[in-house]
Amino acid sequence: MEILEAKNINLEKVSYGAKKETTLMSLLPIKFNNKFFVLNFPKMYLDSKLVTIGEKKYLTLSFRGITNNNKIKELYDSINKLDCKFKSNNNNHNSNNNNYVSTIKEEFIKFKKTYPIIKLYITEETKFYDSETGELLNKEYNFDEIIEPYREITCLVYFKYVWSSILQSGCYLELLEAKIKMDY
Repeated sequence: MEILEAKNINLEKVSYGAKKETTLMSLLPIKFNNKFFVLNFPKMYLDSKLVTIGEKKYLTLSFRGITNNNKIKELYDSINKLDCKFKSNNNNHNSNNNNYVSTIKEEFIKFKKTYPIIKLYITEETKFYDSETGELLNKEYNFDEIIEPYREITCLVYFKYVWSSILQSGCYLELLEAKIKMDY
């Protein structure tokens, strides 16, 4: 596993593992330099509470500060470049699907304080730490108590795979661990 900063992403080093298929979808594991692709996100802000759909749970991060913070802008630009690569490669692997869902959801409306967001899936193995004390939060709090809008967060995100179904395709991002500024 190699932990990368957005500015260090070289698209030529992005590759794929062996394709996994079921009757409903296919998964194309993402690699960087033939290793797991993990990206260190800069300080951002939670945009929503925890969302649960079936057995899947996710949170959203806001790109608030994108106009003034170079690290957030680099992350935004890098993910959009990765999306272009994933979309292009996915069309080559799945000719029936041209409906790639962007990893970043564009909700930016100038002067209305809404910004692009990104969805990160969490699992029971996702670790949350207090950014000030380093204490593991999972021991004392459940996910609903940790994930609150507007809290500062830095995180390690695993670009796990490009998924593809008959109707759509996209990139699945999994939150491995995060440091959150709690407001006890």
